[in-house]
Amino acid sequence: MCDGAAVNRATYSSLFAVMGTAHGSGDGSTTFNLPDYRGRFLRGVDGTAGRDPDKASRTAMSSGGATGNAVGSVQSDQIKSHTHTYDMAASAQGGNPSAIEGSVGSYTGKGAAIDATGGNETRPLNAYVNYIIKT
Repeated sequence: MCDGAAVNRATYSSLFAVMGTAHGSGDGSTTFNLPDYRGRFLRGVDGTAGRDPDKASRTAMSSGGATGNAVGSVQSDQIKSHTHTYDMAASAQGGNPSAIEGSVGSYTGKGAAIDATGGNETRPLNAYVNYIIKT
């Protein structure tokens, strides 16, 4: 299971030879961590494709694991930066703005924008993997 468990390096020597400590260094000497893909989307390593604007800030899945643009690194979920704008309409009582754009009535032209929130892209919680075709 890809549940992040620390397993013995000698018992799983062939797996350790391929994976190393990309997903965590275990106890640092006799164990290493399996990947923990529970609840994560898998995302191919960006390499030089330029599709992951935050590849340099990726973090380790477990202590001692890979960071940045490497297999085993992870990212939290995020919503791409965006703003919301609205216009206020004057009410019949004294010209106080009280209605949001889209309601029936005349508009004063007063408007506002909510500060931008979010990051560089919209993405789910994810982990980097290499997708490989074997012939």
